[in-house]
Amino acid sequence: MSAEWEISDDFPDEDVFSIEILPVWTMFSDGAARSDGAGAGVVFVSPEKQVLTYSIVLTELCSNNVAEYQALIIGLQMTSEMGIIEMEVYGNSKLIINQHMKSRKKTWCPSSGRRHAYSKVSRV
Repeated sequence: MSAEWEISDDFPDEDVFSIEILPVWTMFSDGAARSDGAGAGVVFVSPEKQVLTYSIVLTELCSNNVAEYQALIIGLQMTSEMGIIEMEVYGNSKLIINQHMKSRKKTWCPSSGRRHAYSKVSRV
């Protein structure tokens, strides 16, 4: 360190140096298809443990995989609209998690039998 520099412990914006780490939102998504219709479900759990549940009727007949995709896509769109920037995403379809979350951290939870991915959501 240069001799002309002076160290000061007087910081005008002391609150800038405090960091609060908040828990993230959690999203669960699932889709289902039958011969007479298809649907999607999305559940959000806030950092304060409030639960928000949504059930969506899909208007076109589709495969179970498509219903799973729709559930995840609808959930991600909702997160963007809600202004959520960081969340954990859970789903029970290995295919969907692996394809949609390729660049994200993925883990398998043996106790619940569900795949999940940790995701940062970017606003479009």
